[in-house]
Amino acid sequence: MPNAEDVRELLDFTSQLPWGPARSSQVAQAVVWADALEGEAELQIDAYLALTLSYQQGNEEWKALAPVSLLLSRFEKNSADFTPEQTEELAWLFKSAVAAAGRNPAVSIEQIDELITSLATFVSGQGFSMHAVHGVRAMIGLRTGRLDDAREALTLWRSTPSDQISDCEGCDPMKQINEAVAHKDWERAVATAMPLFDEEGACGAQPHGIRAKAMIPLLMSGRPEAAWEAHIRSYRHHRGVANSIDYIGLHLEYLVRSGRWQRALEILRDSIGMTSSLESASLLADYLPAAALTAIEATRRGHGNEPFGALCTGQSQWCQGPQLDVNTPLSEAAEKLSQWALDVASLFDQRNGNDYYTRLTREVLEAGPVDEQTEARAQGEWQLELVGEREAMPDPLSTIEGEELPARQVSSRTARAQAETIDQSNPYPPIDYSLPPLPASMQEAFDRYAAQTDVIGYNVETNLLTDWCLVNTLDVDELHFDESDPQAALSFASFSKTLLSLRKEHEKFQSVYERVAPVIHSMTEDAPLATPGFFARIFGRSQASFTRKDLSITQLELLRYSCELDRYSWLGMEAPSDLQKDAVAFCDAFVSQIASMTSTLNRGATKAEDIAAIIDCLCTCGEIFLDSEKSKQALKALDTIESLKPACLHSGTSEAAFMRTLSLEGAQLYLEIGDYRRAAQLADQALRLETRCDPYTAFFARLVICTASIKAYESAEAVSQALRLSEIITRTPLRSLGLSAATIISDAFEGAHRIEEAIELLEQTISRTGDSSFARLLTALIRLTLASYYLSIDQDEEAYETAMAAIDPLVASGNLRAASRAGSLANDAAKRLHDRPKRLAAIERALEIAKAFKAPHDVIALTRMAAKTYVETPTGKVSEADKERALQAVDAGSAWLDSFPEELDPQEMAFLRAGITYIKGWVYMTSHDHYPAIPLLQEAFTLQKEIKDAENYVFPLAALSQCYSELGDTDALHNLLIEVKETIKTTSLHSGKLRTLAREIEKELSGEGEA
Repeated sequence: MPNAEDVRELLDFTSQLPWGPARSSQVAQAVVWADALEGEAELQIDAYLALTLSYQQGNEEWKALAPVSLLLSRFEKNSADFTPEQTEELAWLFKSAVAAAGRNPAVSIEQIDELITSLATFVSGQGFSMHAVHGVRAMIGLRTGRLDDAREALTLWRSTPSDQISDCEGCDPMKQINEAVAHKDWERAVATAMPLFDEEGACGAQPHGIRAKAMIPLLMSGRPEAAWEAHIRSYRHHRGVANSIDYIGLHLEYLVRSGRWQRALEILRDSIGMTSSLESASLLADYLPAAALTAIEATRRGHGNEPFGALCTGQSQWCQGPQLDVNTPLSEAAEKLSQWALDVASLFDQRNGNDYYTRLTREVLEAGPVDEQTEARAQGEWQLELVGEREAMPDPLSTIEGEELPARQVSSRTARAQAETIDQSNPYPPIDYSLPPLPASMQEAFDRYAAQTDVIGYNVETNLLTDWCLVNTLDVDELHFDESDPQAALSFASFSKTLLSLRKEHEKFQSVYERVAPVIHSMTEDAPLATPGFFARIFGRSQASFTRKDLSITQLELLRYSCELDRYSWLGMEAPSDLQKDAVAFCDAFVSQIASMTSTLNRGATKAEDIAAIIDCLCTCGEIFLDSEKSKQALKALDTIESLKPACLHSGTSEAAFMRTLSLEGAQLYLEIGDYRRAAQLADQALRLETRCDPYTAFFARLVICTASIKAYESAEAVSQALRLSEIITRTPLRSLGLSAATIISDAFEGAHRIEEAIELLEQTISRTGDSSFARLLTALIRLTLASYYLSIDQDEEAYETAMAAIDPLVASGNLRAASRAGSLANDAAKRLHDRPKRLAAIERALEIAKAFKAPHDVIALTRMAAKTYVETPTGKVSEADKERALQAVDAGSAWLDSFPEELDPQEMAFLRAGITYIKGWVYMTSHDHYPAIPLLQEAFTLQKEIKDAENYVFPLAALSQCYSELGDTDALHNLLIEVKETIKTTSLHSGKLRTLAREIEKELSGEGEA
């Protein structure tokens, strides 16, 4: 039979679980165990209090009435059983139970009044303030349509001091907001809400609840930007939570009224399924009118024949609704949801004796865009809008009678937003969005790309073509070029390398190289690109010549080196030293060769296509130097480009075009080496070269400034640049820009504490990606960032699903390091969810990746995680089946280590072997199977001593101590104490934990441990 300690451990375990039926069932088990114990009144009361709270917070509030009633009855019989803390918690839960009764149409007005009277008696009898009671009366007045009673109660609430049983500082003002909304006093609602809009930490529900409540008042009072911000910054916290479906109703109504019915329809489809799990009739009443409104609005906009796209069972313990499937027309869904909403409203009206709920429901069903601007938005295609500047707000209104709040201080977010940015202090030239026509095929794209061989550096045409091809699914091997033309072959190699590197399909470049190399090497020896001048010959520099064949071979080899080095970087692997050394030497030789030819090339006798090729080669050298961490050589390559300015101008390149290439190359280089100020200065320079800027230059330059600002913690500038980048992406017809920049833009918002906007942006980006290999890969990388954002706001379920979805594309691309990170994120999310199957699935995927990556330390660590997941239970009792699964996991890890193909240092192998042996012994120990555990733990300790792994001595020794203690083997425990003390003598740096263990063993042997 479980004892008191078992009950406490189970209650402690359940306190870490998310709210919901799973948690409640575990707490209910603790209640059963506690009830069976004699003389444990305090523990029994704790269990019932925990069960009541679990029901109230876990979308089962009506079930909470039974344990509350039992607690009140017990309190009435013997209040001495309750500690002051328990009495306080009971008052809190009683208050919540009475409020829940008001939300239940099956409880009559007379019964509600009786409950309020009982609550008042209990609260006053225990010396608490009546503030909480008046608050409950006010909210019940609104629920019953007795608005005068609500106003009277609210007046008493304002004049009565709050105390420990009052709602928190974030939730309590909601009563004043709700009452103001009931009277459509939008200014009073906004004045109450906005002082709390940015206040974090009051409780888990705030400030998200305040923001959601403020949406419609802000919109109706002429503050659309602040209303949109309220939606963006709160919806994420309500999505997917059945207990918050009333807030989702507010989001739906707001979106329709603000002209964003398409987004409302997405949310309706995502949320309608939760109606079957609602324990509260008021949640249905608050959600259904707006759900119906959304379907009505979609029908009004000509989409009535479209499928509903979601499943609604209509099951409800309160009021049976319609059955809607994915193919139900939206017009039919609108009609049936409207009737369901009215049916639920009639339940409350029958209880209340008025038509208050029906009137509110019809008012919502008849709503629509509030003005011409929102109507115009409703007629267009919806796309994510980033949050703008808040409008002016009314003076803040206190919830305490007679208290004057100080003039509203600018919030931390607003202060950052108002910090002067470059676009405000020194605006950039406007962007010219006129672009060349998009290609009709990838072959056309390549042909147009190949025609740009005499164009130096950055230009709109090549950027547009590359951008378009990245989202095309055609393989470069299917492209055709004149294989008798070396220039066409080089264009094909350059075009292919660019696409394959960005798509992370580096291995495919080998076949490209094999097609192009014979063409290049078959070129005839020709004259030098430029003939040295008179003084070059006089001073002995006539050897500084370079033929077109030399240049072509150099171009091809540089492309090969660049692609190979980028491949290793992407795979998270160190490039072979020979490859890196050869690449750097090749680049050094080329840069030096061109530097020695500068005066000759600048005479203007060299063809434009050769100058363009030289500049491209120097840019590639810069990339290779950076990949090899040779920043000085990279800067030398950049200086060499700058020294060729006369040659570029002679070839017909405008000074602005040359400076654009130089500035953007320099900006990227300085960004990579960490000189963020210089990088931003050069990008700024690129943006100001002409009176109008093309979108690609604007995009790349602003991306550099945005990234540099993030790195330098200049959050206001980063957000400003991110907003402009989003505008550029929106106004260009291509998708790869948005994919490649999405995480940088979102990081700018995250750095400014605008995490909800960052999440919305990434979600919208993912929803609009195509099915090309590039899109799939970038989507996986975006999901990595998105999963980490979800974890930061406790959206653990979303984090798990998002991280798991990223793994396969990353594994397919060969980036096992990123895939491993995705597995780690999924494991973290599953751990926080206390979902063992999900955690094991995440660990299993991470193990597969670690084995493929040939990372033995990761394999052992993950094996340990898997074993712990099997045998760590809330009760401490391990089933035989779970023990066997844990042992199978350990044996699989051990077998993999035995077959590890690469030679390991003997000491490293001993370390790994000690780890896997300890894990197996620990599994037996945790399963209370001590006899097989003991020799394994002894073996693990022996292996550790052989390699002097002092940091980990304590683990097998502590496990042995637990085995001997549970077996009652005092002789073995005494011998172990001697072993520990001897070990301490040989260990200095890591003896602290060993000394603690020795003291614990001594207490155990002396009998103090039992006391």
